[in-house]
Amino acid sequence: MEKIKAFHQRGRRYFSQLRREVARSNLTMLRRVSFAFELFLVLYGAAAGAIFHSADLNWYYLLFAGINLPMVFFFFWYGRRSEPSYPVVQGLSILMVVAVLGFAICICLFPYPDRPSIFFPLAYMLVSVLFTMPLWQIALTLTAETGLYLALALRIKTPDALAYDVSGAVTTWLLGFFFLYWVNDLRLRDGEIRLELEHISRTDPLTGLLNRRAMEDNMVRGYRRCQKGGMSVAVVMLDIDDFKQFNDRFGHPAGDRCLMELGRVLNRFAEEQGVFVARYGGEEFIFSLPGSTGAEGVRAGEELLERIRQENLRAPDGVPITLSVGVAAEIPTGEGTFAALVERADAALYRAKARGKNCVAGE
Repeated sequence: MEKIKAFHQRGRRYFSQLRREVARSNLTMLRRVSFAFELFLVLYGAAAGAIFHSADLNWYYLLFAGINLPMVFFFFWYGRRSEPSYPVVQGLSILMVVAVLGFAICICLFPYPDRPSIFFPLAYMLVSVLFTMPLWQIALTLTAETGLYLALALRIKTPDALAYDVSGAVTTWLLGFFFLYWVNDLRLRDGEIRLELEHISRTDPLTGLLNRRAMEDNMVRGYRRCQKGGMSVAVVMLDIDDFKQFNDRFGHPAGDRCLMELGRVLNRFAEEQGVFVARYGGEEFIFSLPGSTGAEGVRAGEELLERIRQENLRAPDGVPITLSVGVAAEIPTGEGTFAALVERADAALYRAKARGKNCVAGE
């Protein structure tokens, strides 16, 4: 029971934190599978028609080739201009599974009701591993298709063929469930490793904040959204006052402890504000406020300074640790860049230093 619960929790974490990657992977697979399926239906259908001379069989190949062709065009068009939607891609993946198994059911049952068939079990095992889905989702889809196959077989197949097909379908369903579990478990383990490596690559190890690479990824994305939506965005730069003298006087281990304590405060502040905070470099930090004006950015900076005072962060000699803050904001134009806005926030930070430190300076 504990293993099942742990598997369920791992699955939820995987599909919640890797939604974008799963959507992209499944969309790529949809393009490949639909194109390969269309080629199979056209080429293998022509060969089967020439060999078996069955009008019914030819009709099913043509029917599913006609159904699949618009799907091919849609899959190759979708996601080209915008990020693919996870729910949409997952729904399309289920549709593709249903289409492939629907074709397998038709050619296994209707043209030759008196002959046993192995095509449905083969198609079942193939589609079970094509797409990355939660175990319950793909298992429920395959179970429903198996139930439909058995229900139709009971009505259409002759007794001898029916015994063979029912045995094959039930065996495939039982073995397929364990196969699905095994494949999903491997994918979840691989996903956990990827998440851990991504966390390491995007996190500053000393402060626990985002690093420069992650900052450029997340904040630039937010800047571009504001650029497209015609909204204002504010950037707030922070710098620990007199940190070089702090390190010279108390040593780098004390400086690291100071950065760790500040990182803890900034992390909590970021969670409350719903923003990303990153270590920009050395003793400098940065966060952005998409949809905020310069005045709102200044207020956020003042709230942060007040939070630092409340936390009572102090140097080993008891002197309070203070920060200077610079704020810049704009409604991005087509020629605007996030890097240019950061430069303006950095210039505002230097003005805060010139005013005496431990204060906020806007443009």
